[in-house]
This record gives sequence, C-alpha cells and structure tokens, in this order.
Amino acid sequence: MFDRTDIYGALQIFLTDLARDQYAMLNGDSATDKTPIDRLYRRKMTVVSCSGQNKRCLNDSKHIFTQWMQHNARIDPNLRDVIMCEGVRYSGYREWMYTLSAYETSQDRVDQAYLVAALTCTKEAWLLKR
Repeated sequence: MFDRTDIYGALQIFLTDLARDQYAMLNGDSATDKTPIDRLYRRKMTVVSCSGQNKRCLNDSKHIFTQWMQHNARIDPNLRDVIMCEGVRYSGYREWMYTLSAYETSQDRVDQAYLVAALTCTKEAWLLKR
C-alpha cells in the first residue's frame, strides 16, 4: 500500500542515497565484523544498496558470485541469499544453469533452499520454465 503513495519515490531515493554512503564505508570485507550488530548492519546495508541498484554493491555481488562459480569460494552466510540472488539476476543462462546444477547435486537442505531461491531471481522468465 505504501508504495502507491506520493512520498514513496522520494523515500526510496533518500534510503538508496543513505545506504550508498553507508555501504561504501563497509569496505567489502565481512571478516572485520566483530559483533552480531556489525553483521546485521552489513546485511541491511547490502540488501538496501543492491535493491536500490547501487553499482558498487551489484559489482561486489557479481564478483563474489563469480568467485563462487569459478573457485567454489565461500560466501558469507549472512549475505548468501543476497549475493546469490543478485548474481543470478544480473547474469545469464550459463550462471543460471550452474546454480541449477548446484541445487540438483547438493545434499544440504539449507544450501538447496538458498539455491532454489536464487534461481527465481532471474530476469529471464523463460529460464523458470526449465
């Protein structure tokens, strides 16, 4: 309902700008997060920044996703759903198929939940029919 009000657009712009500056201060390394509040803050800023189309956040997410695909690099568990979703959303057929293959071969139910949720993030509707 709120998204249909006159102030929704202005609020989205304000929050995106605010998150952009805060995201920039995080420096990309989640290993520096010392407390649960730090981890929660990083997650919130990443979610808001990526959903607000922050180029740095999207590039960081795509880079981490690519490292996962190419080198089986670890993705921070607190950011995994965001990274996986953005990685699939801003990629193509090859990445989607890799994620599908990872889903089909995984024995871990939690891992499967992340992977299947990421598959639904694609912008290519025809992939969802596979």
